[in-house]
Amino acid sequence: MVNNNCCLDQVVTFPTRGSATLDIFLTNRPSLVNRCEPIPGIGDYDIVFIDSNAIAMHPKPTQRKIYIWKRADIEKMKSEALELSKIFHGLYNAQSSISEMWEFIKSGLKNIQDKNVPSNMSSTRFHQPWINGTIKCITRRKKKAFKKARTTK
Repeated sequence: MVNNNCCLDQVVTFPTRGSATLDIFLTNRPSLVNRCEPIPGIGDYDIVFIDSNAIAMHPKPTQRKIYIWKRADIEKMKSEALELSKIFHGLYNAQSSISEMWEFIKSGLKNIQDKNVPSNMSSTRFHQPWINGTIKCITRRKKKAFKKARTTK
């Protein structure tokens, strides 16, 4: 079956005249719609009231741990992983719980990574790394020229 919705969502989900929905509000960003509700209109026809943001709000970036792999101690990681393997084979057998074994492996490898790979925390500021000082300067000049052209007309 072909999906012909064009990536649009219908926001109005209630009937606007009798039991039929005659009004539609389609959007590709339903998260921008704050409220959608019927308002009594003329006769048996309801008016659709929609409150939405015109500009998408950027969520504040969350802080993440960024590993610096080029400074990792790979040889130490290999030896610790080999030791983890020996401990694993000593603790578990074919009858052991899969989820228990997986948790042991996952936490062990995570500990090895945290000990041997240096890391930094990412910034919580919203920035675009491709916009540097030169680009900002050009943008400011363009804005000034545009303002000057509008005021001289």
